[in-house]
Amino acid sequence: MDSERRTLTYVNAGHNPPLLFGAHGAQPTRLEVGGPVIGLFPKGERKQGRIELRSHDLLVAFTDGITEATDPAGEEWGEDGLIDTIRRSDAASPETLIERVLESLDAFTAGAMPHDDMTLVVVRAV
Repeated sequence: MDSERRTLTYVNAGHNPPLLFGAHGAQPTRLEVGGPVIGLFPKGERKQGRIELRSHDLLVAFTDGITEATDPAGEEWGEDGLIDTIRRSDAASPETLIERVLESLDAFTAGAMPHDDMTLVVVRAV
């Protein structure tokens, strides 16, 4: 992170791309620049991505356990479930956003135990 230039340099190593939500409810940007999963391929080439952050931008990083959580019928919550929940609460603090995502996810899964890890990081640019 270059705080003077307000840029974030990142590498996506084959995982779910973090989402960057900007102002005015626009579709989030997926931070996909990177390369293959670390450890699976020797010497896999990875590229760096760079984004400019504006005040109030929201960065949401998550593991596939969040988006692949299923309801009792076996349907996945998906990235759309995550995006919809973030959009409904986008003015909230990162802590509140995490609580609301987990509450929404718990309601969707009807309280079922997760089948995978669930990691969620939410950061707001100031």
